[in-house]
Amino acid sequence: MEFKDKLRKLREEQGLSQAELAKKIYASRSAVAKRENGLGLPGEASLTALADFFGVERASLIGDPETQTAFVYKNQKMLRQKNVIITLLSVLLATVLAATVFLVILAVHPRDYDPMTTTVIDGVLYERVDDGKDIYYRVRGLRQAGDTMYGKDRIVLEDEVDGRPVKEIDERAFQGKQIREFVCNERLERIGRMAFADTELGSIAFNEGLVELGDSVFENCSITEVTLPDSLTVLPGNTFYGCYDLIRVTLGSNLRTVETHAFALTPRLETVVF
Repeated sequence: MEFKDKLRKLREEQGLSQAELAKKIYASRSAVAKRENGLGLPGEASLTALADFFGVERASLIGDPETQTAFVYKNQKMLRQKNVIITLLSVLLATVLAATVFLVILAVHPRDYDPMTTTVIDGVLYERVDDGKDIYYRVRGLRQAGDTMYGKDRIVLEDEVDGRPVKEIDERAFQGKQIREFVCNERLERIGRMAFADTELGSIAFNEGLVELGDSVFENCSITEVTLPDSLTVLPGNTFYGCYDLIRVTLGSNLRTVETHAFALTPRLETVVF
């Protein structure tokens, strides 16, 4: 007797309709009808549910060789499909996780520089610049092992990197970083705008040869006393804006211009030496 005939016989012996049997084994009426019409075999779980409900052995439901072969083939096919789905889901999950980790790292530690033209020395990132007339290095900020570094108590700039002079500090290079002391190198010429803004910088030693400061270069920092080099001729706008701890400033002998708001919001400033 084929499986479809056994199932119909057992159901009728129990006096159940297809819908009632379906309800008993938590299946649909159409699934029961399909099985009784020989249009398919149940899966492992459904076969176990039927055997338990009717109180018979699973083997007795699929006893004839033809049904057993069909049942084994069906379950092997379902297992293969299940394994394929699990593999695909695993690959998809791994891809999503990798992409998420990459995006998080990128957001927290932005790689906004070319590793082929940059060098990290003692946590400071130096970038090689070729302006067509000269090749030199520019300070981009703090980096450690390629990632953003959030603070360093004392920084002493390198005079040269790979035999080329370090001439410039990029704009916003150290903005917001926890820096307390900074020593310029002997060949530094320019410091970009807001390079030390919003830092805990308390002191900076300038070099003679520095010729340009950017706007707001020390805005809202913690500097208390500063001596500007004689090589500097212009003090740009907002240079010391919001430096509430600034007490004393010594201007260079060649300073000719002090631009707007250079000393705005410096309530503790007591002495300016010309």
